[in-house]
Amino acid sequence: SGDATLELACRMIQAHGCCPRASAMLLRLYTRRRMTGPAIAQALGMVRVFQYRAGGQAPVPLWLLDQVADLVYTVGLSVVRQELVASRGERTELREDEKGLERVLEELASMEIDGIER
Repeated sequence: SGDATLELACRMIQAHGCCPRASAMLLRLYTRRRMTGPAIAQALGMVRVFQYRAGGQAPVPLWLLDQVADLVYTVGLSVVRQELVASRGERTELREDEKGLERVLEELASMEIDGIER
């Protein structure tokens, strides 16, 4: 199918390096499919890239904020947070990208977007 081809193409691009556009496409695809774990992995990867490029000082770009908002709207904030905690496994300390994604979720909650009550 078209989605499978898109996913394979984006994964092949990611295998050879960092590509925010491929990650954004996968985030949209996984959100549409309600695949929360893989969607969060893509969001974490993009947060990591922007933190690295900006030395951890710049805010998350609005387009990424919008895509994470779409994920929250689709599956609910509690599901996103549960999956984020589950992705850490046994680790108790947050990595910088996880802290960055938590800040994005807090910002979305303060904006009172649809999906934060779920």
